[in-house]
Amino acid sequence: MGATIMSPADTMKHIKFSDLPKAVDTNYLRRVVASGGEIYVGHPYEMCVYRSGDTSHHTWNVNDLSMLRNAEIVGFGTPESTVHIS
Repeated sequence: MGATIMSPADTMKHIKFSDLPKAVDTNYLRRVVASGGEIYVGHPYEMCVYRSGDTSHHTWNVNDLSMLRNAEIVGFGTPESTVHIS
């Protein structure tokens, strides 16, 4: 889906996404692990999606209705009030 990664900005700036036509997220995660980083998942069937208002800059080019078709919207804005990973 391409919308599953939450990462510190410093990690993103250091490792960066590759300029690949697909599997950008998989490539990024493999390089995070190779650099000694760790990957955590809160739950394999849940995710938090951030989308810019300018969708032309998204790597996964899909309209909002397609993305939300099977979603349960729990809020808008930052997820701190609903997402907890311990």
